[in-house]
Order: sequence, then structure tokens, then C-alpha cells
Amino acid sequence: MKEPRLAVCPFCRKEHGVDVERCPATGESIPAVYRMHGTVLIDKYEVIRPIGEGGMGIVYEGQHRSIGRKVAIKFLFPYIKADAEVIARFQNEAKVAASIAHKNIRDILDMDATPDGTPFIVMEYLEGMSLGKIIKTKGKITPPTAVKIALQVLSALHGVHSKSIVHRDLKPENIFITQQAGGEEIVKIVDFGISHLSRPIEGEALVTTKDDAIVGTPKYLSPEQAGSEKVDERAHLYAVGTLLYEMVTGRHPFEETSYNKIIVAILTRDPDPPGKFA
Repeated sequence: MKEPRLAVCPFCRKEHGVDVERCPATGESIPAVYRMHGTVLIDKYEVIRPIGEGGMGIVYEGQHRSIGRKVAIKFLFPYIKADAEVIARFQNEAKVAASIAHKNIRDILDMDATPDGTPFIVMEYLEGMSLGKIIKTKGKITPPTAVKIALQVLSALHGVHSKSIVHRDLKPENIFITQQAGGEEIVKIVDFGISHLSRPIEGEALVTTKDDAIVGTPKYLSPEQAGSEKVDERAHLYAVGTLLYEMVTGRHPFEETSYNKIIVAILTRDPDPPGKFA
């Protein structure tokens, strides 16, 4: 006898069967994206369990039914799937990452939509921990390890630049440390949802974010991003410098508590020397 398939309700945060369509506690309708367990997508991918949520959607562990390969499947949240610009960004993420094909960038394997129109991306499954979680858990990272991580990030960014792409949201949470067979640690850049393409991919229509809009996580914006100026590949160098600073000191260069204060600090101040903290 099969065990019942359970899903965590987004309203009461308790587990219900995937066939329960309304939260017993609040009466609100539970979106299908939270009840995907056991679903088979395009006759290939079986959805197994949720493994994370981000700003745009929820990520499940899945499996390719024919070859048994473990995959990650990212679905858009229902309240944004009707937004044409967000869908374009979501699809842009898949096309950007797939076009680069670099060992330090998460592979994108497939892209489609569920019968009810919810877009999804099938990605390489990663086991490990984000750099953000490592810093939060361990604090300071030894300089040799920090350098190894930064070199792999820079190698990936070299591939990104070869495609005239700017990631625009490089931060510890978008850098994942995983292990390959044999135990070697490898760095993966993930989440190209707000990338900027300066030219189309293989003749397709150009989809970009607006140059005059502040996008990205405030603490990792370059001065030109913070000032809503035109952004190019040099923004990556600023972000990697910020990452190195944070890895070796265990703190951000500007420990401000509000969005406005961090923007002002990036635009007007130099950070304290890292030697003050490490």
C-alpha cells in the first residue's frame, strides 16, 4: 500500500494530502503549484517533493522516469504566472543558462508548462549548500577557500560575459557549493531570473530588464546599479569583491539596516579595510 502523498499548506504550514484543495484552517484555496507531488510532467518527469522556494516560484525534487536521473523542477507561483514580463524573465533564465553551458553554471535541461498553464523549468539537481548559508553557519571562510570559490565564480562569469550577459543579482544565495562524484567541491551559479541580455539568443526576440530600474539584491549592487545607471559586465567584479570581503570577514562591507541606507553607503562610502575584522 502506497503512503499518502502530502503537501505543506502555504496558509497553515501543516501537511495535507495533495488532493486537499482548500486549507482546513483558513478555507483558502491551495494553489496547484503546492500540490505537485506525484505529478508526471510531459510524460517524462515525476515530481517528488518540494526542496525550496524563491521570489518567483517553488522548486521540487524530481526524476526523469526513463533514465532515473534526479532533477530539480522550478514552477512559477500562480499569482505571477499571468504577468507576461515575469514569464519572459522566467523563460529568459532557462535560455540564458542553457546558452552558456559552463561547468560552474547550473544546467537547464528542459522547459514547458503544466496543463493549467503554469510554466516550469527542469534543472540540474544540486546537493550541497549555498554560499549564503555557509557564511551564516560558519562565519568567516579561510582565505584559501574563499579564493578557490571566487576563482570558480570568475570562471563562470567569463562564460557569462562571452554571451554578452550580465547576471545583475550575484549574491551568496545564488552561489551553490556542491560535490561531484569523487568528493570534489564545485561552485555553481544559479538563478538567472533578472539577467540582462545585450543581444538575442540565436535570433530570438531580445528580453531584458530595464536599464533605468534598480534590480538585484541591494547589498550586492554595484555603484552604477545603485545609481540606476547603465550596467555592464564590470558590475560582476564589484559583486565578486563584495563576496570575497564577506567570505573572509564574515560580514558585509556595509552593515546597514535599510534599503535606502545601503544604497547611500554604496554610492558615497568606502568600506572599512577587511583587516579590521579579520
